[in-house]
Amino acid sequence: KMVTMHIGLSREFASQPLLHRIRLMVDEETLRDSEIYFKNSKTSLRANTFLLGLASPVLHKMLCGHFSESAARRVELDDVDEAIFIKLLDLWCGKELPQEEVADVLALASVADRLAMTEVGAALEEAIIGRLDVALCGDVLMDSGRLGLGRVQAEARRL
Repeated sequence: KMVTMHIGLSREFASQPLLHRIRLMVDEETLRDSEIYFKNSKTSLRANTFLLGLASPVLHKMLCGHFSESAARRVELDDVDEAIFIKLLDLWCGKELPQEEVADVLALASVADRLAMTEVGAALEEAIIGRLDVALCGDVLMDSGRLGLGRVQAEARRL
């Protein structure tokens, strides 16, 4: 049996007026001033530097810090799937993901942890904990510690 989860940010975070404005502007082509290059798929995504910096302190440093990437406004990501990255940005902007499989939720958690997207990581933990049962514990216990899902790991061990 395939387990799916509904994922969304906390209501307090998702209903902020600033986030609402960001959702309205996120698809504006003229604001896409940075390129995220996904090495595995050899594809790229154009996005707004300011939005990326708000969503992830790691991307902020990569785009605006003293790294070689920052001069070109181009970031190369190893071992990150473009579809997962887009879902993370969608989640951060307040969009809900109605049906995600456990493997995809763990992939989202892995990238959210690498990019220090704490609000998204917390939403992923809530989704997993909400569906956690004995059958799911094995899948979750193997990966939760290295994915920054400490609360999930503790809850799975408790079961």
